[in-house]
Amino acid sequence: MFIERFEFGSETHSMGFMTDITKERRKQKKIIEANEHKNVLIKEVHHRVKNNLQILNSFLNLEKRACKNKPNIIIDHMQSRLSSLAILHEKTYNTTDFKNINLKNYIDDQDGNLKSLIV
Repeated sequence: MFIERFEFGSETHSMGFMTDITKERRKQKKIIEANEHKNVLIKEVHHRVKNNLQILNSFLNLEKRACKNKPNIIIDHMQSRLSSLAILHEKTYNTTDFKNINLKNYIDDQDGNLKSLIV
């Protein structure tokens, strides 16, 4: 509500204006909720990246112990794992449904990567 005071002749008068802000409040609430959702998604991405890096580090440690004198095997295996993560990342960001990933397509793509490792 907005009140404006004015003088007319020798008297002071007040006039009030009311504006319905319901729609604007709803829009503002939706924007706030969308921003909170985006922040949650960003935190989740950072968490997943951290976990993936920790897993790769663990694999490197295992490979170093298992293949001490074969650095090329370690490099090949790590390249395959990095490719696997890259494919999963691509499948994730190329979808509009971030909760569900088409596992069949992902496995088919991984199958090609793993075959190149074995051969």
